[in-house]
Amino acid sequence: MAQAFQHKQIGHGVVGQAAIAEVYVSASGTWTMLATDVQGRSCIFATGDGWENTVTVTAQGI
Repeated sequence: MAQAFQHKQIGHGVVGQAAIAEVYVSASGTWTMLATDVQGRSCIFATGDGWENTVTVTAQGI
């Protein structure tokens, strides 16, 4: 994905004990979300245009 669309991963999160959700964004604002399960299989579940970063989240007390 990174080479074909020039997307860079901007974040990821755990989905229970079953998968990881990842978000990739390009400089032009296109974006892709995918899930990867514990067996290493990935599935794109959303794509779009016009991505905007609105808030920076920082972890405190962890």
